[in-house]
Amino acid sequence: MRVYYFTEAGYGLEAIQRRRLKLARISALNDPFEFLQVASRNPKTRARYQYVKRALSEYMGLLCFSENWRNPVQWGHYADSHRGICLGFDVAPAAGLRKVRYVKSRIRPNLRAMKAMSKAAVEHMLDLLTLKFEHWQYEQEHRLFVQLNDKDDQSGLYFFDFGDSEEVRLREVIVGAQSEISPEQVAEVLGDISPEVVSRKARLAFRTFDVVKQRRQDLWRPSRRRAGLREPSFEALVDQALRLEDFSTARGLLEPDAEKKSVQSETDELIARYAVAGRVPSADNRSKKVTKRNEAKRVRKKR
Repeated sequence: MRVYYFTEAGYGLEAIQRRRLKLARISALNDPFEFLQVASRNPKTRARYQYVKRALSEYMGLLCFSENWRNPVQWGHYADSHRGICLGFDVAPAAGLRKVRYVKSRIRPNLRAMKAMSKAAVEHMLDLLTLKFEHWQYEQEHRLFVQLNDKDDQSGLYFFDFGDSEEVRLREVIVGAQSEISPEQVAEVLGDISPEVVSRKARLAFRTFDVVKQRRQDLWRPSRRRAGLREPSFEALVDQALRLEDFSTARGLLEPDAEKKSVQSETDELIARYAVAGRVPSADNRSKKVTKRNEAKRVRKKR
């Protein structure tokens, strides 16, 4: 199954380069109701489930994936406001990927089932591992639970190594619509697995609230600021608009609060203003040139 992992740009590039993903700790998830989905007024019952949550967090971590990379909310929440990156993985059934179920109400406690290794105990434990409130359903989440082994000495965190895994394989790298990550950076961190991985740039859809693939490869480039180029000056923007005879844009730059006028009055006023500086021909000269061109066309037609 193809699932997607959202993260920030720096973490994403490092994850690709080192072929590993950071495991989330159960006690540090962003939903405080995780593993506490039971509804009970009994303080002893609630304390028991709190204990189960702490115990699970000591030896088990998880990777959180989504079915869908096109959701803009996912990019906003988990990929640094579309400046991050999304990694697509093919996860084999043998890996034990679990689909999250979304419910409207909290479930009843079942402490009796948890005292013995029975089918009821397994089902109840799966409920604790995979149930979330229905308002989270936009995430379309799938979870991979991994035992915590070999803490990283430098960071103190736990990681899942996918580089040598046959069950979790990196297949896609999707760079956020607002991201400054370049194609060269992605190719560098992919290294020898580049032929196996499709990399692409995302963009915002034109007619829907979706994130889609940027089909024009030439538009996947860093900003002028990142490339070390200066942003165009105000004067340069005005001059460019006049050269293109985009007088509405030029007027908007010069007089943003001015009252709207007809296109003809805008054109005449701007032409007159800039004719003095020699930037564009005067209105009279422009009309004479147009008249001469029209006369030349009529002569050619007669011939």
